[in-house]
Amino acid sequence: MSTGLHAQSATGYIGNGWVTYGDPDRPELGYVSAGAVEPVARPSGESINDALSRRARPVSNSTAAQRRSVREVTVLPSSPQPGKIIGVGANYYQTGDAVKPATYPVLFTKYAASLVGPHDDIVLPPETTHADYEGELAVVIGARGRRIPADRAHEHILGYSVANDVTLRDWQSRSHQWLQGKAWDRTTPLGPVIAPAERVDLATARIHTAVNGITVQHGYIRDMIRPVPELIATISTFTTLEPGDVILTGTPAHLIPGGPTPLTAGDLVTITIDGIGRISNRFTATY
Repeated sequence: MSTGLHAQSATGYIGNGWVTYGDPDRPELGYVSAGAVEPVARPSGESINDALSRRARPVSNSTAAQRRSVREVTVLPSSPQPGKIIGVGANYYQTGDAVKPATYPVLFTKYAASLVGPHDDIVLPPETTHADYEGELAVVIGARGRRIPADRAHEHILGYSVANDVTLRDWQSRSHQWLQGKAWDRTTPLGPVIAPAERVDLATARIHTAVNGITVQHGYIRDMIRPVPELIATISTFTTLEPGDVILTGTPAHLIPGGPTPLTAGDLVTITIDGIGRISNRFTATY
């Protein structure tokens, strides 16, 4: 895949953009450029979401001592304190699919507690026997809005991250609602950065998922049934979108004949989107 906007870190490609790092209880906000993190100064008491809403950048007089390699920091979920995480299901055209899309998108929620960092291990819950990957583009909101017209959605987008909408299929299928299969604690990696929207070309960007180095998903963001502006317009009709909120936009088709094999302990899932970066998470059985 194209790596033109990426720098190589210890755990994969990382694009330019906002990054949250350090102690999860006291996260720091920085900006990554060419693989180096520069801290973003925040006034006392300012939340990360407030800093993101003003699109805060590093101070112009930051010193070399303040800049650190991405390899030297613990990278946290790129939007660590979202008020809302809204997922979208069945949002990509499938190869050879002649079925007319539903008239309204499939929507579900996750919580801030669902998130983990872009390189954290993910513990398989003992209650499941069928955990599955879903590589997705995540939209991070930068400006508050309600009933946002699609043609003005860009005014409310801060940028984009990579996500794995890890789903427990045996729990998802327990009812016609998907919540119980989607919202498990610490199962949804998000990152590695929030790439500024103007730096990501959704018309050409590709998304690629691999399990243990084997390609299991590959597609183009442009193949969404409902593109990002339409999703923002739809969702903001019934809820106010706030800075830091996250929209998971759906996943491309699985390439494995007969469907994917459930993830097991030791599996490494890597998801890359052009212009944003790569997340890579190992699954473990130690709870």
